[in-house]
Amino acid sequence: MMVEFTRLGWHGRIGALAGVALLVAACQTTQVEQAKVESTPPNLSGEAYALVWTDAQEAMQDGDYETAFAAYQQILQSDPDSFPARFGISEVHLASGNWKAAMAMHRELTAPPEEYVARLAQGRGLAALLAGRIDRAKYQLKSAVDMNPQLWRAWNGLGYVHDSKGEWDQAQESYDRAIEIEPDVALVHNNLGMSYLLRGSHQEAEEAFVKALTLDPNLELAKVNLRLVLAWQGKYAEALTGMPRRAVPEVLNNVGYIAMLRGDLVDAEGYLTRAMEKSPSFNEAAWENMRQLDELKQRQM
Repeated sequence: MMVEFTRLGWHGRIGALAGVALLVAACQTTQVEQAKVESTPPNLSGEAYALVWTDAQEAMQDGDYETAFAAYQQILQSDPDSFPARFGISEVHLASGNWKAAMAMHRELTAPPEEYVARLAQGRGLAALLAGRIDRAKYQLKSAVDMNPQLWRAWNGLGYVHDSKGEWDQAQESYDRAIEIEPDVALVHNNLGMSYLLRGSHQEAEEAFVKALTLDPNLELAKVNLRLVLAWQGKYAEALTGMPRRAVPEVLNNVGYIAMLRGDLVDAEGYLTRAMEKSPSFNEAAWENMRQLDELKQRQM
């Protein structure tokens, strides 16, 4: 197996999972949580509690998990049994990618209020997904959307689950549901694009990555994935356009490897050679791919 086959085959899956990891913090402010503000913990006035709660929710939306954590902790200092604050801390851990801490908190969140049952299942499913426990994630995420079909993060997670199993129709349905609920989340479009890429639907994948970058021009995952899918379509010059200097060896290597898989051996040799020339140190991946290319050329002689 070629070094870069692992990179391109599974890097795409990691890209989708990272999306999931980044999405767990989005859109935390809901009517259910806002309603909780009316319940004032002891030793914290209603106005002060509302301000702290708002700070926590806004920090979560902005990706400022340290501030969100501190705000939830402030609430817990006044009311140690506050389920919303404890659940919020589990979301902070999840959003930060600390699935072990999220799972530990989930185990403590027993007897959740009815309005939190589905969202807790979603959190448990996403934590299992980050931990690589695909079947457990599928069970929890399916339970979550069965209870609340509007949980787009759970639908996004289910899309990844189905992709990992090659269940393309179910993956498509899951991403479509997530986009229907939240159409402007760039990472969901990125994940849909990766799903298309994995199933070989390159034009659709390109369109999805372009959509993701339209929504978030700075989304590095989508930039990388767009280059890959352009290369898969033989659009090598487009794939190399605008690549950052620090990424030149990696991009050249990836394009060269894909060119080799497509049977464009002359192009592949050129890109792999340039990848090694542009690398500040020994480029093991490009060297291994060049070795595989030489073997392929020998077999065709």
